[in-house]
Amino acid sequence: MKKRTLLLSTVLLLTLTGCMEKKEDVFEKSWRSDANKGIKHTLLKNNISDCEKFKYKANLNYSYEYLVRCSNDGKHWNAYRVWTGTKSIEGPFEINIKND
Repeated sequence: MKKRTLLLSTVLLLTLTGCMEKKEDVFEKSWRSDANKGIKHTLLKNNISDCEKFKYKANLNYSYEYLVRCSNDGKHWNAYRVWTGTKSIEGPFEINIKND
């Protein structure tokens, strides 16, 4: 039983790792800065205060998932995965923005 659990865990981990490496491929290539009330509402609901300015990329396969980058000063950015359907987030993740 332990071998089977270990095998299943390993397969799951490899599967998730593969999906995460390709995650960028399913999002729009360009960052959008137009207003998105769903993202803004989800960030506020989750008490995210560092998102005065934000840009996002929509998931091409799941219409309610976004990659969002936020800043209050335009210099220091955090990133979040945002699900507007469930009003949930993952992050923050620190990112460096060199060119927009």
